[in-house]
Amino acid sequence: MEDDRTELFSRIDEVFVGRKSELNQLHSYLEEAVKGTPQICFVSGEAGTGKTTLLEKFAQQVQEKYENLLVVVGRCNKDVGAGDPYLPFRIILGTLMADPDLWTASTALARDNARRLQNALKAVLRVLVEIAPDLVGTLVPGAQILASAAKHLAEEGGLLDKLEKQAKRGSRQEEIEPAEIFLQYTGLLRKLSESYPLVVVLEDLHWIDPASVGLLFYLVRELREGRVLIIGTYRANEITNEASDQRHPLESTLNEIKRICGDVWIELDETDTHSPQEFVKLFLDAIPNDLSPGFYADFAEHTGGNPLFAKELLKSFLEGGETAVDSTGRLVESHTLRWEALPARVEAVIEERYRRLPTNLQEILSVASVEGNEFTAQVVAEVTQRDEREVLKILSQELERRHRIVKEVGAIRAGHAVLARFSFVHALFQLHVYHSLGHGERRALHERVAFCLENLYGSDTAHEAAQLGYHFAEGGIMDKAGGYLKQAGEKAFELAAFVEARSYFQRALESLDVFADEKMEEMEAELLWWMGRTYYGTGEYRDAQRYFEQALTRAQRLESSKLIVTTQLWLGSSLWRQRLYDKALPILREALTLSREMGDPDAEQRALNNLGIVYGRLANYDTALQFYQKSYEVACRTGNLTRQAVYFNNMGTMLSDQGLFDQALVAFEKALAIGEETGILASCGLYLGNLGSCKYNLGEHNQALSYLRAGLQRASETGNVARRALHDMRLGRVALGMNNLSGAIDYFNRSITHADHVSLYSAMTWSRLGLALCHLM
Repeated sequence: MEDDRTELFSRIDEVFVGRKSELNQLHSYLEEAVKGTPQICFVSGEAGTGKTTLLEKFAQQVQEKYENLLVVVGRCNKDVGAGDPYLPFRIILGTLMADPDLWTASTALARDNARRLQNALKAVLRVLVEIAPDLVGTLVPGAQILASAAKHLAEEGGLLDKLEKQAKRGSRQEEIEPAEIFLQYTGLLRKLSESYPLVVVLEDLHWIDPASVGLLFYLVRELREGRVLIIGTYRANEITNEASDQRHPLESTLNEIKRICGDVWIELDETDTHSPQEFVKLFLDAIPNDLSPGFYADFAEHTGGNPLFAKELLKSFLEGGETAVDSTGRLVESHTLRWEALPARVEAVIEERYRRLPTNLQEILSVASVEGNEFTAQVVAEVTQRDEREVLKILSQELERRHRIVKEVGAIRAGHAVLARFSFVHALFQLHVYHSLGHGERRALHERVAFCLENLYGSDTAHEAAQLGYHFAEGGIMDKAGGYLKQAGEKAFELAAFVEARSYFQRALESLDVFADEKMEEMEAELLWWMGRTYYGTGEYRDAQRYFEQALTRAQRLESSKLIVTTQLWLGSSLWRQRLYDKALPILREALTLSREMGDPDAEQRALNNLGIVYGRLANYDTALQFYQKSYEVACRTGNLTRQAVYFNNMGTMLSDQGLFDQALVAFEKALAIGEETGILASCGLYLGNLGSCKYNLGEHNQALSYLRAGLQRASETGNVARRALHDMRLGRVALGMNNLSGAIDYFNRSITHADHVSLYSAMTWSRLGLALCHLM
């Protein structure tokens, strides 16, 4: 009878009612994608409406139809995902590049997907080296990739050497930009899809982080060829929550995607044509039963036709004895149905199922819920002080096979260890268990989970710093929380995810309030400096100034010369960008003196360059020229080509300010030549734009158009939305000067769209003025 009940549980979970039109719609998107035209689709619906079930059914059907098709899933995370840059996209890369032998999920669909990943791994690694090398060590740990490569590409030494070099190089702080991540991620999907059609699923977008929003929008705009279908799922009420005073990071992007792509939505809240009674009849009829008409009616009333409620309530009845399996394997009702104890809301249904579990299973689920919706068997074993094999058996046989509360999702490497990963079948179950714990019990479990994870990951914590910071903070271990939150912020900053980085640094600062030793004072000074950097990165220079001033005060108290000069340079930059030149000059002069005393040529060159900018802004061009030339001498002495290009670009800007456009043109051309030599596309786009503006001021409109269009192309290739806004604005001005009103209007409108997306106020203002002028002519 136990086997009969387990089989029935499986049947209940697999019931798929209706949704034929929604499945057909998904298939139509995939058919277009397989032909080579990338597609985007969103599936929205409230909790329990069947988003995941729909996509699982779709994945099953398309993998039966297309032999080489890969389905990869990236989930956003409620606890740390909103501040963890590129989380769903990192999960997808990890899935593609992990050793498929680690994936031991029990379902036939999962086993088939593991086989496909095995077959595709060599192609994925080759594409990674050729198209997206900078993702190694940034979005995916280099050690994880090397582990897969060493096992499956042992015969390809050249490829292994390239991967190893890139893994050792790791992420390149202050060099990696979102533009590079966007470009390389897009190229990877496009190239891989030539051999393997891709269905990329982004689940729970209502918890998405801002950096992932940017990458998603870039994929929608720039992935113009390739056999790729992107499907996103979310709860609509959490995207447009009027009760919140903050706009959801995804809301404006969804509106823009709708403008670009049209109606690419499947809204499960609105498309279900079945009444609760019709749904329940279809649902219960799919399960062999001898249930009475009265049961059907009451079941419809209590579930409201919600698929999740229906499945959970029926399983709860089966566990509690309100229904049973007779000798023929059919479901029958008992005479003790307790409808009044089971309200239709799923919370009560889950509570009833949870309460009926044995105490040892409840304890294991409690620990699992603290780690998160996805959790690690080894962590559960250590925290509960059980044997690892015992916990694995309980999770896989009791909680997965018998009770259908968790499911195995694969494994990950942590150093030399292989960690078994599970997840709750539905996030609502995890939330219910977590919130059933008292505050003290939660704190204690977070602390134990944090130390356990720290021990498992060892020194390789860069990609897990956000999770560790969260658990240590919730566990009240604030010194460790501060360190990991700072590490998570630095990682986010490396990826130019400034808003997420700011959130981590702020939480790290708050964690240090209870400490007063010198070590913590030094960390506080560094965190204040990082806060300033995040505000500088988003163009909020007044706020950046405030944090740099606080950091400088603490650095001076600590007598840390390196931190003092670094902070002075950024403080000076934030001041001159606000046109506070009188305040910027003495700070930058002090930075120059200190950098020379320290023998730091990079800081010296930056100080000289900043002083040149300030004097140029003050129209003191002779003095500006002297500082620029000295900065150039330092750049030449150290062989820094990038800084040499910056010198020529700044010279061109200063000459343009004086109306010396012919001389400025020569300087910009030199900057472009060095930029082309070094291969920094983002800088080349800037120099091309400046050349275009120079040609415009010389009245050479056709050549201006040529340069600006080339600059716009570079900005598009690198995904630099801000530069696209500036180039479109400049192109609008040129078109207006050539009396091409329709062209000017198009350029200005595109500039406004891009500028609004990144809050680039200069382009937002000037493009609107240009648009107004067009309509007045």
